[in-house]
Formats: sequence, structure tokens, C-alpha cells
Amino acid sequence: SLLFKKLSLLFKKLSLLFKKLSLLFKKLSLLFKKLSLLFKKLTKTKQLKYIL
Repeated sequence: SLLFKKLSLLFKKLSLLFKKLSLLFKKLSLLFKKLSLLFKKLTKTKQLKYIL
């Protein structure tokens, strides 16, 4: 009974952690999309040569 309670608590913590991680990944992917868009704009205007 006690073991089961500990296990369920552990699962709750793990699921919370996974939720946080998935949220973080969503934010990261959004950031990468923005960055890639920015790079496309930069390469279009040929300013990338000056930056690098």
C-alpha cells in the first residue's frame, strides 16, 4: 500500500516533468522557426556576408 502510494507520487512527478519538457520543446521549436525565418530574410538581403 505504501509502496503503491510512493509509486503513484513518482508517476505524478514524472508526468509533470514531461509536461514541462514538452512545453520547453514547443518554445524551442518556435524559437528555431523564428531564427530560420530571420536567416532567410538576412540571406535575401545579402547582409549575411557583412555579419559573418
